[in-house]
Amino acid sequence: WKLGKTRKLLTGNNEFTGKIAESYANCSSLVRLRVRKNSLNGVVPARLWGLPNLEMIDRPRIQPIRRPGKRSDRRG
Repeated sequence: WKLGKTRKLLTGNNEFTGKIAESYANCSSLVRLRVRKNSLNGVVPARLWGLPNLEMIDRPRIQPIRRPGKRSDRRG
C-alpha cells in the first residue's frame, strides 16, 4: 500500500480510538480524510493541514479534533 498515491482515506464508523497518525501526512495526493464516528482524540497533525491537495477532513463530533493552537473547531 503506497501512502503517497492515496487520494481518499475513509475510516469513518469504525470505533477507532487514539490519535490520527502523523504518517498520514505522507499522503501527498490525499484529497479527503474521513475519521468521524470514531473515538479519536487530540489534534489533527499539523503536517496534514499543509498537504497541497487536501480539501476535506471529516472530523468526529463528540471529541473534536482541532488545529494546533485553536481552542475549538466549530465546523465539525
